[in-house]
Amino acid sequence: MRTRFLFLLLAVLSVASAAEAPEPSLLVFPGVDGYELEGLFYPPLKRGAPVVVCLHGLGKNPSVWGELPGRLLAEGYGVFALRLRGHPEKARGKRNWLQMETDEFARMASDLEAARACLVRRPEVDPDRLALLGEEFGANLALAGGRSPSFRAAVLLTPRLDARGLKGPDLLEAFGARPVLALASADDPQGVKTLEVFTGKAGGAFETVLLPPDPSEGDFGAAMLSDPGKPELIGKIL
Repeated sequence: MRTRFLFLLLAVLSVASAAEAPEPSLLVFPGVDGYELEGLFYPPLKRGAPVVVCLHGLGKNPSVWGELPGRLLAEGYGVFALRLRGHPEKARGKRNWLQMETDEFARMASDLEAARACLVRRPEVDPDRLALLGEEFGANLALAGGRSPSFRAAVLLTPRLDARGLKGPDLLEAFGARPVLALASADDPQGVKTLEVFTGKAGGAFETVLLPPDPSEGDFGAAMLSDPGKPELIGKIL
């Protein structure tokens, strides 16, 4: 009985500590056009592990991921939370995302290749096992920038049919046979429509999750991860 109690106690403690990610390192690296990019790198607990590249939505920042990095680390992944160009750049004398044109948003897809090149040079990372996780605009960007076969799968939180010119259905079709998980909230009409259209465009293993509506607030994207009414969401992603 005592042994069983200790086992349960250790299990509870491990779950509690999984959400507490260690302090990440700031990685600064050049984009293909020389633009200075950066992201928060949570190294995996073991060398040669797969890494999840996380892409926040417009007007947000890497802090949106909450406890997700800690959960991913506990499952054996590393995490790289990219800060999208233009977020924030006004204080640095660069163009803020609000000032960007449609073609500039399309060029942001090349930033994922720069992030991949930065990651694969690190000994902690398995260069052939990267995954993408994006929210809203970042979900569409994940599909647009995930051209390298090193990106083995994608998780899309509230993807859009068209996000600043990044057309979701076409990008999903181009993503090919790699597995994709797409999630949206039932109280998000555009999200519901996107999942319906996406279903006919996927070329590989494709799963959709329509989450129940939230009567208190319409939470989309990464905000769904911290919704106490959706406790199973991170587990589904894992």
